[in-house]
Amino acid sequence: MDKDKIKSILNKPHRAALTLHERPDGDSIGSNLAMAAALRQMGSTAQVYSIDKPDPKFAFLSGFDDIKVNDGAIAWEAYDYFWALDMSSVERNNRMGQKIALPNQLNVIVIDHHRTNTGWGKYNHVEITASTTLVLYKLFTSWGVKIDKDIATALFVGLATDTSFFQNDSTNADVFKVAQELLQLGVEYDKISYELNRQLTMPDIKFYSEMLSKVQINEEKQVAYIAVTQEEWERFGAGPEEYDYIKEYLKKLKGTRLGIMFTEEKQGYVRLGLRSRDADYDVSALTQKFGGGGHKAAAGASLSGKTLNEAIEAVIAEI
Repeated sequence: MDKDKIKSILNKPHRAALTLHERPDGDSIGSNLAMAAALRQMGSTAQVYSIDKPDPKFAFLSGFDDIKVNDGAIAWEAYDYFWALDMSSVERNNRMGQKIALPNQLNVIVIDHHRTNTGWGKYNHVEITASTTLVLYKLFTSWGVKIDKDIATALFVGLATDTSFFQNDSTNADVFKVAQELLQLGVEYDKISYELNRQLTMPDIKFYSEMLSKVQINEEKQVAYIAVTQEEWERFGAGPEEYDYIKEYLKKLKGTRLGIMFTEEKQGYVRLGLRSRDADYDVSALTQKFGGGGHKAAAGASLSGKTLNEAIEAVIAEI
């Protein structure tokens, strides 16, 4: 790992670019906003980009309104370093199969927590743990970064959302210890919980109702899955957090080992979202067969050139 080199880069003012990964979740948003704040604290300029519009439910985070949503076209020559947070591979910069090219000479710093990380940066620091924000918290405390209330809140959001609010199998004593320390720095847990867990809209209710009515079970493979057509995906326009909510329901079904959500985002492009119910079943190993990755209990991938039914058949056959 390049922890010391990354620290020296952080301490030297420079022009930094950061990007959320496609369909950004709480850990992507929280880690990037926290890192951007730390960079500015150290005298650098920092701009956070996103290829997809971030879910407005995270708008309470400091710096959220400064995120620039674009189509992936970034003037990389205007930056000295690209800080890639919560990205297990360069493909996480892509959108719906459309590859975003990075200049060969670009200085990429990768900080991540996924076991499937490919070490694709020039400088890499990867710890297999609950969230990228947890990795950042430990780095910040060892590097002397002042963690104010805004940074602490961004870090806490990533930790809470990537552990399904302290419910999944990555939740351990270390997670609770860091959460406690962040709370002591001024994080308002009730506010975060209210913004992220108690803000359902009628479109959300209709989306959840329709999706849960589509659950199918393959008894032989002990798999529960939902197939979302392109028409449904466009009609509901749900964000990644809403889909995660459905995936969490799938993994609760008794008699199954895992849950899968197949989403046809456009013709010939299907996104997979997997959650494991069986502690011994590694869904990241399954998604790697399709060029994806993630964690043992939660992973994802995308399939190009297949219809929705073909994608379902291909994945089920590999279980």
